[in-house]
Amino acid sequence: AQDTVIDCLPCTDGMMAACDCADVFESLERYEEAITAAQVDIKNYEIFPPAIIQSYNAIGRCQAKLGRPEEATAAFQAAIAEAHDCEFPFLELLARRDFIVHVLDAEGRREEQMAGLGDAISRMAMAPGEYTAILGSGIDAEAAVAAFARSATQRK
Repeated sequence: AQDTVIDCLPCTDGMMAACDCADVFESLERYEEAITAAQVDIKNYEIFPPAIIQSYNAIGRCQAKLGRPEEATAAFQAAIAEAHDCEFPFLELLARRDFIVHVLDAEGRREEQMAGLGDAISRMAMAPGEYTAILGSGIDAEAAVAAFARSATQRK
């Protein structure tokens, strides 16, 4: 594609694939272009849930970096819902983590996602504590699982 920095259209072995363009633009701090690339991927890969989840997550991060917490929240909620509905707990963990880090922590609202994060962690293979390093940002995976257990008890 002439006059474009990165062409998102070709998708072959060894070339850029779904979500790659959004990640590249985000790493270059070109957040509007990242959002556009992610929206294209959502449209073009609508039958591939991992691409949808990762694209909404990229939109959420970029919207947050642009100072648009409402739009970021909507994107993160879409990523979380898709990951949960399609039973991709690791991608759900990543979306919830990014929602916490990029939106909720700035508003002092981390606890809102801890039970949901614990639910995702409890559906994965490793012991909960093993996910703390993956989460980073001071998010305790065992505390998230405990929050999920408390919320499950309260619902009964």
